[in-house]
Amino acid sequence: QGPYLVWTDEYVGLLAQQIAQFKARSGLPFVVLPTYYPPVPGTDLNKAKEWLDKIYAAGGRLIVGIPNYDDRKTSSFDVNYWNGSGRPKDSFKVFVEAFKDHPAIQGWNIFNEYNYLAKDHPEWFGAKNIDGAIKNILEATEYAAVQVKGIDKNHPVYTIWSGLPDK
Repeated sequence: QGPYLVWTDEYVGLLAQQIAQFKARSGLPFVVLPTYYPPVPGTDLNKAKEWLDKIYAAGGRLIVGIPNYDDRKTSSFDVNYWNGSGRPKDSFKVFVEAFKDHPAIQGWNIFNEYNYLAKDHPEWFGAKNIDGAIKNILEATEYAAVQVKGIDKNHPVYTIWSGLPDK
């Protein structure tokens, strides 16, 4: 299923079952899981709440991934900082506003390993080379993080970078 998973009732049921089992075996108070995309089918906030409730009841907490551009077959909320075709900018704000007070939310992850993606595809980030792409990614990350913190002052905001510096 990989990073292009479109959340489903079946998947959330299995996830909740595994969270509960791991929590019981480990003795931990809860289990934190990062997501690559928001846990929502398309833009169905009612279904997202149902799933977050189920994950929370099982003992799960999520660090919700907010992508720049959700390129799955059924896309959901994203930043769209570089104005991808036919998509609104800043739709992620709707999701953050809807769930900033939900107990399953542990935090927000702006983008995920975009520095790694920029090595092979700087054009995805409005640049001709890796240095320009990194500059643009940092600008976009800061923009999105400020927007999230303006909506949700209680949860941390993260970004994830991959690999170690090589220069």
